[in-house]
Amino acid sequence: MPRRLLIDTNLLVLLVVGRTSVDLVARHRRTTAYDAAAFDLLDRYLLAGFNALVTTPHILAETSNLASACTEPARSRIMRTLAAFIRSAEEIAREARVVVESDPFERLGLTDAAIMALVGEVEILTDDLPLYLAASRSGVGVTNFTHLRAAHFD
Repeated sequence: MPRRLLIDTNLLVLLVVGRTSVDLVARHRRTTAYDAAAFDLLDRYLLAGFNALVTTPHILAETSNLASACTEPARSRIMRTLAAFIRSAEEIAREARVVVESDPFERLGLTDAAIMALVGEVEILTDDLPLYLAASRSGVGVTNFTHLRAAHFD
């Protein structure tokens, strides 16, 4: 069975900024919690046996807003990298009016509740603890990037 990986917003911002320029990771205000080594780990993890990268319109909207929060010329370069990711990824949409009726919505918000609507269809990579815990309780394949970093760098 093909392995499909969904990357949560903060990690997608890291991926897009890092693929634009590893030097930007330390300077972009939305990726200062990471460094070049974290980007490298993320990039290598994505190449480790996944057949497809999956995203949602909600993740893409958040990523676009967060990743573009910088000045030119970096902003345009980052947006071109995001566009390339969007062209290559599989996008799965769940209507917001349906997602807001789900149990996770009140606890996790729209984007994460839409991710939870994909449980069983994708594996999830996140550094968001509430999403990680909710997905773990559902028995879905989920990896906490913070744990992955600790295992590789401690």
